[in-house]
Amino acid sequence: MLFRSGGFGGHQRSSEPRKTKDITFNLKVNLEDFFNGRVKKLAVTITRPIENQTKKCTECGGTGLKQRMIRMGPMIQQINSPCDRCNSTGYMSKMKEERKIIEINIDKGDPPGKAVMFRGEGNQDPGKTPGDIRIILEQKEHGLLNRVGNDIFVSKKITLVNALTGLEFTFAHLDKRNILVKSPINTVIDHGSTMVIKG
Repeated sequence: MLFRSGGFGGHQRSSEPRKTKDITFNLKVNLEDFFNGRVKKLAVTITRPIENQTKKCTECGGTGLKQRMIRMGPMIQQINSPCDRCNSTGYMSKMKEERKIIEINIDKGDPPGKAVMFRGEGNQDPGKTPGDIRIILEQKEHGLLNRVGNDIFVSKKITLVNALTGLEFTFAHLDKRNILVKSPINTVIDHGSTMVIKG
């Protein structure tokens, strides 16, 4: 009697090529670029099989699975396990590194943490389809301004005289405009208070 087993859950190969694991890069972005929008370039290095150098794995015969027979009394059990020689792809190949420049389009108002995807531009394992490149936008700290959601905050230390008699100062916005901040007349500024300038 022959009994076939792939272990718990089994190991079955799909008829469609599997996809190579995606690669992720974190890109530091200035607050100005999030506000105004910008196209940034990034150099990445990926690995791909050398053309015409891909062959079936001699260990598993191109199945990606190693088979072994175990006799259990009157039964013979066939065990399938992933092939470690070809990383269960079923193929072996000489690999090459490719350096490419990708352009990341940062739109106005994009949030930190946004993922920009480049489909099929990543690494490729033998016998698999290419993976994707994922770029995660990270915000650099700004010396003066801080972003909270879609709002821009500027913190200002003031003197007691300013708090009692009034405050006036300017600062450079992210689009290089000079913004005037002026407290209302005859208004005492409390500690931690916030003034809103629309637009």
